[in-house]
Amino acid sequence: MVVSKEIEEVIKYHERAGKYFDINGINTFALDKGSGEVVFCVHGVPTSSFLYRKVIDSLAEKGRRGVSVDLPGQGLTDRQEDLITNSIISPTSLQLPKGIKD
Repeated sequence: MVVSKEIEEVIKYHERAGKYFDINGINTFALDKGSGEVVFCVHGVPTSSFLYRKVIDSLAEKGRRGVSVDLPGQGLTDRQEDLITNSIISPTSLQLPKGIKD
């Protein structure tokens, strides 16, 4: 797949705005900005935390902490080959990992 330089720059900028951490062996990307009460933004499939980039910035400006994690196989998060993307996610799997907690 050929990606234009403009799109590559947008992706690089988005990547620099976030951070990576490990969840069960999956290299996972998240945007995490601000402080205060946490607002956790969850994207659908097939989208990513990029959808919430302006929302996260606005939350941080308003004294909140905005967090959006790319789901496995979406955005900048690695794809797990044996993951069934249409499966139901259990509430316990949505706990914030240590890299995201205060």
